[in-house]
Amino acid sequence: MALQKAINQAKLNKRSLSIWFIHDQKPGHIHQLKGLEERIANYYEVNTSWVDAGENKLSWAGILLKIKVSISPSKAVSPDMSPDIIIGAGHTTHKTLLFEAYMHNAYSVVLMKPSLPLCFFNAVICPKHDKLKESKRVLNTYGALNTVTPSSKTEPKTLSLMLIGGASKHFKWHEQHLINQIQVICSKDNDQQWLLSDSPRTPSSFLPQLKKLNIQNLNCFHYQNSQFEPLNTLMQKCMATWVTPDSVSMMYESLTSGTPTYTFSMRPKNTNKPSRVAQSIQNLISKKNVVSFQSWQLNPDIKPNKLNLWEADRAAKWLLNQYFEKHPFKKVL
Repeated sequence: MALQKAINQAKLNKRSLSIWFIHDQKPGHIHQLKGLEERIANYYEVNTSWVDAGENKLSWAGILLKIKVSISPSKAVSPDMSPDIIIGAGHTTHKTLLFEAYMHNAYSVVLMKPSLPLCFFNAVICPKHDKLKESKRVLNTYGALNTVTPSSKTEPKTLSLMLIGGASKHFKWHEQHLINQIQVICSKDNDQQWLLSDSPRTPSSFLPQLKKLNIQNLNCFHYQNSQFEPLNTLMQKCMATWVTPDSVSMMYESLTSGTPTYTFSMRPKNTNKPSRVAQSIQNLISKKNVVSFQSWQLNPDIKPNKLNLWEADRAAKWLLNQYFEKHPFKKVL
Protein backbone atom coordinates (compact mmCIF):
# COMPACT_ATOMS: atom_id res chain seq x y z
CA MET A 1 0.00 0.00 0.00
CA ALA A 2 2.84 2.41 0.82
CA LEU A 3 4.41 1.75 -2.58
CA GLN A 4 1.13 2.32 -4.42
CA LYS A 5 0.54 5.56 -2.54
CA ALA A 6 4.01 6.85 -3.44
CA ILE A 7 3.55 5.86 -7.08
CA ASN A 8 0.16 7.55 -7.25
CA GLN A 9 1.58 10.74 -5.73
CA ALA A 10 4.48 10.74 -8.17
CA LYS A 11 2.17 10.18 -11.12
CA LEU A 12 0.02 13.14 -10.04
CA ASN A 13 3.19 15.24 -10.22
CA LYS A 14 3.71 13.93 -13.79
CA ARG A 15 7.15 12.60 -13.08
CA SER A 16 9.02 9.62 -14.48
CA LEU A 17 12.19 7.96 -13.26
CA SER A 18 15.51 8.09 -15.07
CA ILE A 19 17.50 4.92 -14.40
CA TRP A 20 21.03 4.09 -15.54
CA PHE A 21 22.10 0.45 -15.68
CA ILE A 22 25.87 -0.02 -15.32
CA HIS A 23 27.10 -3.33 -16.76
CA ASP A 24 30.36 -5.17 -17.47
CA GLN A 25 29.17 -6.91 -20.68
CA LYS A 26 28.86 -10.25 -18.86
CA PRO A 27 25.63 -11.97 -20.01
CA GLY A 28 24.70 -13.14 -16.51
CA HIS A 29 24.93 -9.64 -15.05
CA ILE A 30 23.05 -8.09 -17.98
CA HIS A 31 20.36 -10.75 -17.51
CA GLN A 32 19.91 -9.71 -13.87
CA LEU A 33 19.71 -6.03 -14.74
CA LYS A 34 17.17 -6.66 -17.52
CA GLY A 35 15.00 -8.71 -15.20
CA LEU A 36 14.86 -5.81 -12.75
CA GLU A 37 14.38 -3.24 -15.51
CA GLU A 38 11.35 -5.09 -16.89
CA ARG A 39 9.63 -5.30 -13.52
CA ILE A 40 10.32 -1.70 -12.50
CA ALA A 41 8.85 -0.56 -15.84
CA ASN A 42 5.76 -2.63 -15.08
CA TYR A 43 5.03 -0.46 -12.04
CA TYR A 44 6.28 2.93 -13.07
CA GLU A 45 7.15 5.02 -16.12
CA VAL A 46 10.92 4.97 -16.59
CA ASN A 47 13.57 6.32 -18.96
CA THR A 48 16.48 3.90 -19.01
CA SER A 49 20.07 4.16 -20.24
CA TRP A 50 22.72 1.45 -20.34
CA VAL A 51 26.35 2.27 -19.55
CA ASP A 52 29.30 -0.04 -20.20
CA ALA A 53 31.69 0.37 -17.27
CA GLY A 54 34.55 -0.81 -19.46
CA GLU A 55 34.24 2.17 -21.83
CA ASN A 56 35.27 4.65 -19.17
CA LYS A 57 37.59 2.83 -16.79
CA LEU A 58 38.21 4.74 -13.60
CA SER A 59 40.83 4.42 -10.90
CA TRP A 60 40.11 5.52 -7.35
CA ALA A 61 42.72 8.27 -7.78
CA GLY A 62 41.00 9.35 -11.01
CA ILE A 63 37.62 9.43 -9.29
CA LEU A 64 38.91 11.64 -6.48
CA LEU A 65 40.53 13.97 -8.99
CA LYS A 66 37.37 14.25 -11.08
CA ILE A 67 35.29 14.97 -8.01
CA LYS A 68 37.79 17.58 -6.86
CA VAL A 69 37.72 19.52 -10.11
CA SER A 70 33.99 18.84 -10.67
CA ILE A 71 34.33 17.31 -14.12
CA SER A 72 31.03 16.98 -16.01
CA PRO A 73 29.14 13.64 -16.13
CA SER A 74 30.27 10.71 -18.24
CA LYS A 75 29.95 11.16 -22.00
CA ALA A 76 28.53 7.62 -22.23
CA VAL A 77 25.05 9.02 -21.55
CA SER A 78 23.58 12.40 -22.38
CA PRO A 79 23.54 14.75 -19.33
CA ASP A 80 19.98 15.63 -20.37
CA MET A 81 19.03 12.26 -18.89
CA SER A 82 20.44 12.89 -15.42
CA PRO A 83 19.67 9.73 -13.40
CA ASP A 84 17.49 9.34 -10.33
CA ILE A 85 18.70 5.77 -9.77
CA ILE A 86 21.89 4.03 -10.89
CA ILE A 87 22.00 0.22 -10.75
CA GLY A 88 25.10 -1.92 -11.31
CA ALA A 89 25.93 -5.62 -11.45
CA GLY A 90 29.49 -6.95 -11.37
CA HIS A 91 32.47 -5.94 -9.22
CA THR A 92 34.05 -3.93 -12.05
CA THR A 93 30.99 -1.65 -12.18
CA HIS A 94 31.42 -0.37 -8.61
CA LYS A 95 33.71 2.54 -9.43
CA THR A 96 31.61 3.85 -12.31
CA LEU A 97 28.40 3.36 -10.31
CA LEU A 98 29.64 5.27 -7.26
CA PHE A 99 31.27 8.06 -9.27
CA GLU A 100 28.16 8.70 -11.38
CA ALA A 101 25.91 8.47 -8.30
CA TYR A 102 28.04 11.09 -6.57
CA MET A 103 28.15 13.41 -9.59
CA HIS A 104 24.38 13.23 -10.12
CA ASN A 105 23.29 12.87 -6.49
CA ALA A 106 21.58 9.64 -7.61
CA TYR A 107 20.36 6.66 -5.62
CA SER A 108 22.95 3.87 -5.93
CA VAL A 109 21.99 0.19 -6.15
CA VAL A 110 24.18 -2.89 -6.56
CA LEU A 111 22.87 -6.37 -7.49
CA MET A 112 25.37 -8.51 -5.59
CA LYS A 113 27.37 -8.69 -2.39
CA PRO A 114 29.68 -5.74 -3.04
CA SER A 115 33.44 -5.83 -2.64
CA LEU A 116 33.17 -2.44 -0.89
CA PRO A 117 31.49 -1.56 2.43
CA LEU A 118 27.69 -1.67 2.28
CA CYS A 119 27.47 1.93 3.47
CA PHE A 120 28.86 3.07 0.10
CA PHE A 121 25.55 2.06 -1.56
CA ASN A 122 21.97 3.16 -0.93
CA ALA A 123 20.61 -0.32 -1.65
CA VAL A 124 22.03 -3.83 -2.05
CA ILE A 125 20.08 -6.69 -3.65
CA CYS A 126 21.87 -10.04 -3.44
CA PRO A 127 21.23 -13.81 -3.16
CA LYS A 128 20.60 -15.26 0.29
CA HIS A 129 23.59 -17.59 -0.06
CA ASP A 130 25.87 -14.53 0.12
CA LYS A 131 24.78 -14.33 3.77
CA LEU A 132 24.35 -10.60 4.14
CA LYS A 133 22.05 -9.63 6.98
CA GLU A 134 18.80 -8.24 5.61
CA SER A 135 18.02 -4.63 6.55
CA LYS A 136 16.52 -1.41 5.20
CA ARG A 137 19.56 -1.28 2.92
CA VAL A 138 19.81 -4.98 2.00
CA LEU A 139 17.30 -7.28 0.27
CA ASN A 140 18.09 -11.00 0.17
CA THR A 141 16.72 -12.92 -2.83
CA TYR A 142 16.40 -16.59 -3.69
CA GLY A 143 19.08 -16.81 -6.35
CA ALA A 144 20.04 -14.05 -8.76
CA LEU A 145 17.38 -11.98 -10.52
CA ASN A 146 16.30 -13.10 -13.98
CA THR A 147 13.90 -12.26 -16.81
CA VAL A 148 11.68 -15.34 -16.38
CA THR A 149 8.04 -14.79 -15.39
CA PRO A 150 5.82 -17.39 -13.68
CA SER A 151 3.88 -19.36 -16.26
CA SER A 152 0.11 -19.01 -16.41
CA LYS A 153 -2.06 -21.92 -15.33
CA THR A 154 -3.62 -21.98 -18.78
CA GLU A 155 -0.27 -22.32 -20.58
CA PRO A 156 -0.10 -25.87 -22.07
CA LYS A 157 2.85 -27.87 -20.69
CA THR A 158 4.18 -30.01 -23.52
CA LEU A 159 7.97 -29.98 -23.20
CA SER A 160 10.55 -31.75 -21.04
CA LEU A 161 13.87 -30.02 -20.68
CA MET A 162 17.46 -30.74 -19.59
CA LEU A 163 19.94 -27.92 -18.96
CA ILE A 164 23.63 -28.75 -18.67
CA GLY A 165 26.28 -26.58 -17.06
CA GLY A 166 29.90 -27.59 -16.74
CA ALA A 167 33.06 -27.26 -14.73
CA SER A 168 32.68 -24.89 -11.78
CA LYS A 169 34.30 -24.03 -8.45
CA HIS A 170 31.32 -25.50 -6.59
CA PHE A 171 30.83 -29.00 -8.09
CA LYS A 172 32.98 -31.72 -9.64
CA TRP A 173 32.34 -32.32 -13.33
CA HIS A 174 32.14 -36.02 -14.25
CA GLU A 175 31.00 -36.32 -17.85
CA GLN A 176 30.28 -40.04 -18.05
CA HIS A 177 28.44 -40.03 -14.73
CA LEU A 178 26.16 -37.28 -16.04
CA ILE A 179 25.59 -39.04 -19.36
CA ASN A 180 24.60 -42.20 -17.49
CA GLN A 181 21.95 -40.24 -15.57
CA ILE A 182 20.56 -38.76 -18.79
CA GLN A 183 20.26 -42.25 -20.26
CA VAL A 184 18.35 -43.48 -17.19
CA ILE A 185 15.93 -40.54 -17.25
CA CYS A 186 15.20 -40.85 -20.97
CA SER A 187 14.73 -44.62 -20.59
CA LYS A 188 12.29 -44.37 -17.67
CA ASP A 189 10.39 -41.42 -19.14
CA ASN A 190 10.44 -42.86 -22.65
CA ASP A 191 7.01 -41.46 -23.49
CA GLN A 192 8.49 -37.95 -23.24
CA GLN A 193 10.48 -36.19 -25.93
CA TRP A 194 13.37 -34.49 -24.16
CA LEU A 195 15.15 -31.30 -25.22
CA LEU A 196 18.70 -30.82 -23.94
CA SER A 197 20.89 -27.74 -24.13
CA ASP A 198 24.49 -27.24 -23.10
CA SER A 199 25.87 -23.88 -21.90
CA PRO A 200 29.05 -21.79 -22.26
CA ARG A 201 30.74 -23.80 -19.50
CA THR A 202 29.95 -27.22 -20.95
CA PRO A 203 33.08 -29.06 -22.22
CA SER A 204 33.14 -29.37 -26.01
CA SER A 205 33.34 -33.17 -25.70
CA PHE A 206 29.98 -33.50 -23.98
CA LEU A 207 27.43 -33.16 -26.81
CA PRO A 208 29.35 -35.35 -29.28
CA GLN A 209 29.64 -38.10 -26.65
CA LEU A 210 25.94 -37.89 -25.85
CA LYS A 211 24.87 -37.89 -29.50
CA LYS A 212 26.86 -41.08 -30.13
CA LEU A 213 24.35 -42.93 -27.93
CA ASN A 214 21.54 -42.07 -30.35
CA ILE A 215 18.88 -41.78 -27.63
CA GLN A 216 15.64 -41.75 -29.59
CA ASN A 217 13.64 -39.44 -27.34
CA LEU A 218 16.42 -36.89 -26.82
CA ASN A 219 17.11 -33.84 -29.00
CA CYS A 220 20.39 -32.07 -28.23
CA PHE A 221 21.09 -28.40 -28.96
CA HIS A 222 24.12 -26.19 -28.63
CA TYR A 223 23.12 -23.15 -26.55
CA GLN A 224 23.89 -20.82 -29.49
CA ASN A 225 21.65 -22.77 -31.88
CA SER A 226 18.94 -20.39 -33.14
CA GLN A 227 16.44 -23.28 -33.26
CA PHE A 228 16.58 -23.51 -29.46
CA GLU A 229 14.07 -21.04 -28.03
CA PRO A 230 15.13 -18.51 -25.37
CA LEU A 231 14.88 -20.10 -21.93
CA ASN A 232 12.55 -17.45 -20.55
CA THR A 233 9.90 -18.49 -23.11
CA LEU A 234 10.78 -22.19 -23.33
CA MET A 235 10.35 -22.72 -19.59
CA GLN A 236 6.77 -21.50 -19.81
CA LYS A 237 5.97 -24.66 -21.78
CA CYS A 238 7.80 -27.22 -19.62
CA MET A 239 6.21 -29.98 -17.57
CA ALA A 240 9.60 -30.90 -16.09
CA THR A 241 13.12 -29.48 -16.11
CA TRP A 242 16.34 -31.21 -15.11
CA VAL A 243 19.28 -28.92 -14.28
CA THR A 244 22.87 -29.66 -13.26
CA PRO A 245 23.41 -28.23 -9.74
CA ASP A 246 26.32 -26.03 -10.86
CA SER A 247 23.83 -24.07 -13.02
CA VAL A 248 22.39 -22.06 -10.14
CA SER A 249 20.94 -19.32 -12.33
CA MET A 250 19.12 -21.81 -14.56
CA MET A 251 17.89 -23.64 -11.46
CA TYR A 252 16.22 -20.49 -10.15
CA GLU A 253 14.91 -19.58 -13.59
CA SER A 254 13.15 -22.95 -13.70
CA LEU A 255 11.76 -22.44 -10.20
CA THR A 256 10.56 -18.95 -11.14
CA SER A 257 8.69 -20.32 -14.15
CA GLY A 258 6.85 -22.70 -11.81
CA THR A 259 8.14 -25.78 -13.64
CA PRO A 260 8.72 -28.93 -11.53
CA THR A 261 12.50 -28.84 -11.17
CA TYR A 262 14.92 -31.76 -10.74
CA THR A 263 18.69 -31.83 -10.38
CA PHE A 264 21.33 -34.26 -11.57
CA SER A 265 23.77 -35.79 -9.12
CA MET A 266 27.12 -33.97 -8.90
CA ARG A 267 29.51 -34.02 -5.95
CA PRO A 268 30.53 -30.75 -4.29
CA LYS A 269 34.14 -29.75 -4.92
CA ASN A 270 34.72 -29.79 -1.16
CA THR A 271 32.60 -32.53 0.40
CA ASN A 272 33.74 -31.65 3.94
CA LYS A 273 32.97 -27.97 3.57
CA PRO A 274 30.65 -27.33 0.58
CA SER A 275 30.58 -23.81 -0.84
CA ARG A 276 27.70 -21.48 -0.06
CA VAL A 277 26.27 -22.16 -3.54
CA ALA A 278 26.47 -25.94 -3.01
CA GLN A 279 24.79 -25.51 0.37
CA SER A 280 21.99 -23.44 -1.19
CA ILE A 281 21.28 -26.21 -3.71
CA GLN A 282 21.25 -28.80 -0.94
CA ASN A 283 18.83 -26.59 0.98
CA LEU A 284 16.43 -26.59 -1.99
CA ILE A 285 16.67 -30.40 -2.11
CA SER A 286 16.15 -30.74 1.65
CA LYS A 287 13.01 -28.60 1.45
CA LYS A 288 11.88 -30.70 -1.53
CA ASN A 289 11.54 -27.63 -3.73
CA VAL A 290 13.94 -29.45 -6.05
CA VAL A 291 14.08 -33.24 -6.45
CA SER A 292 17.48 -34.92 -6.61
CA PHE A 293 18.34 -37.68 -9.05
CA GLN A 294 18.71 -40.15 -6.15
CA SER A 295 15.21 -39.37 -4.83
CA TRP A 296 13.74 -39.60 -8.33
CA GLN A 297 15.35 -43.02 -8.85
CA LEU A 298 13.66 -44.29 -5.69
CA ASN A 299 10.33 -42.83 -6.74
CA PRO A 300 10.01 -41.66 -10.39
CA ASP A 301 6.53 -40.25 -9.65
CA ILE A 302 7.83 -37.85 -6.98
CA LYS A 303 6.98 -34.17 -7.51
CA PRO A 304 8.79 -31.21 -5.93
CA ASN A 305 7.02 -28.83 -3.57
CA LYS A 306 5.97 -25.68 -5.38
CA LEU A 307 8.05 -22.62 -4.54
CA ASN A 308 6.30 -19.42 -5.53
CA LEU A 309 9.16 -17.26 -6.81
CA TRP A 310 9.33 -14.03 -8.76
CA GLU A 311 12.33 -12.33 -7.26
CA ALA A 312 12.78 -9.70 -9.95
CA ASP A 313 9.24 -8.52 -9.26
CA ARG A 314 9.75 -8.55 -5.49
CA ALA A 315 13.05 -6.68 -5.86
CA ALA A 316 11.46 -4.05 -8.11
CA LYS A 317 8.71 -3.32 -5.59
CA TRP A 318 11.19 -3.22 -2.71
CA LEU A 319 13.51 -0.85 -4.58
CA LEU A 320 10.73 1.53 -5.59
CA ASN A 321 9.49 1.51 -2.00
CA GLN A 322 12.96 2.36 -0.70
CA TYR A 323 13.50 5.08 -3.28
CA PHE A 324 10.13 6.83 -2.92
CA GLU A 325 10.41 6.73 0.85
CA LYS A 326 13.52 8.94 0.57
CA HIS A 327 12.59 10.93 -2.57
CA PRO A 328 8.77 11.19 -2.74
CA PHE A 329 8.70 14.38 -4.82
CA LYS A 330 12.15 14.57 -6.39
CA LYS A 331 11.93 16.39 -9.72
CA VAL A 332 13.34 14.64 -12.80
CA LEU A 333 15.02 16.79 -15.45
